[in-house]
Amino acid sequence: MNWNVYCISLLMIFVPLSGCTVETEELSGGPRIVSDLSVVEISKGGGHVCAITENGSISCWGWNHRGQLGIGSSGDSGKDYEGFLTPTPTASLGEGRTAVGISAGRIHTCALLDDGTVSCWGDNNNGQLGDNSTTNGNTPTPISSLGEGRSAVAISSGGWHTCAILDDGSVSCWGDGYNGKLGDGTDDERKIPTPTSSLGEGRTAVAISSGADHTCVILDDGSVSCWGLNSYGQLGDGTNDERKTPSPTTSLGEGRIAVAISAGDSHTCALLDDGSVSCWGSNWEGELGDGSSTHRNSPAPTTSLGDGRVAVDIDAGYYHSCAILDDGSVSCWGSATILFDITNLTSPTATGDIRDGMRAIAISSDFNSVCVILEDSSYSCWGSNEYGQLGDGTWKPRTIPLAE
Repeated sequence: MNWNVYCISLLMIFVPLSGCTVETEELSGGPRIVSDLSVVEISKGGGHVCAITENGSISCWGWNHRGQLGIGSSGDSGKDYEGFLTPTPTASLGEGRTAVGISAGRIHTCALLDDGTVSCWGDNNNGQLGDNSTTNGNTPTPISSLGEGRSAVAISSGGWHTCAILDDGSVSCWGDGYNGKLGDGTDDERKIPTPTSSLGEGRTAVAISSGADHTCVILDDGSVSCWGLNSYGQLGDGTNDERKTPSPTTSLGEGRIAVAISAGDSHTCALLDDGSVSCWGSNWEGELGDGSSTHRNSPAPTTSLGDGRVAVDIDAGYYHSCAILDDGSVSCWGSATILFDITNLTSPTATGDIRDGMRAIAISSDFNSVCVILEDSSYSCWGSNEYGQLGDGTWKPRTIPLAE
């Protein structure tokens, strides 16, 4: 891996930095767990991570230049851009409030609270915090109303927009509307939650995931509908046409329905009811897992997950995707960066033992790293670590998980 080239690519993707230094001799063999944080949900953004703990509080770590950690300040601590190297509690979620859902976007974060309200923090240049302003926030800030009598049941933060499923199964989005990513039939920026257009007659949403410039939902009949940018086919509707309103994907396979969905930067993956995985969209580095590097504008099954193995969770990153299998192991495919390999992997590839044979129970990916929650409620992360996003007290990149 040429780390100098990799650093340059990061500078092009994210907000320009003054420098990026990663040395190959710092590469460590596996994730090191230094925190006793007991985690029930975890979400990775574009250089930061936030987790809900057992008591419903939130801790975050990594990059904080726009306040996306929610700790009451913005900027980074310590050496250049190493960020906050270990979990740091956010400011108050409100008197008596706890978090029941968390979603880290590229440079902002939103939490679903126990009363069905939503609070967000971080970058707000496009109104993605939903508080009717474009002022960045470094503490959890309640969004504007979701509608009279309405509450949220699921939340997903994208690149510069946020979407929520409401208690009546409808969807509202806010933030950057370019390319139709808010699903309301326009390209308009919205600073407050705004209902999407119809999901289809009698249809409601049961799961949601937002990518950089698109959003997908699973509907109550197990079908999938997406909207937004579609240049690589990430909407899965058989075209490369931008959609400003929810548009059904093509078939997931005869008799198949989706049970989980994850939108990456420019691709999407769905976990199907038989434990198989189908992906669509960009496939530059094999992130669709179908054995090729061909972009797909319709759902395409991945190659085998392993003899007798099925997936139980799925997460799409930037140029990679990862799944937890039914035996608690993790399989990933796509960018060589995430696996610290010399070649991209176009088919699902086992990562190896995570820690002492412990099973993974939840997974979250971002641009260049992956975190899992283990069965003892600890977390383990691997990949690039230039902002401290692995949360292990260092800024050293770590290879695929290995037994300690």
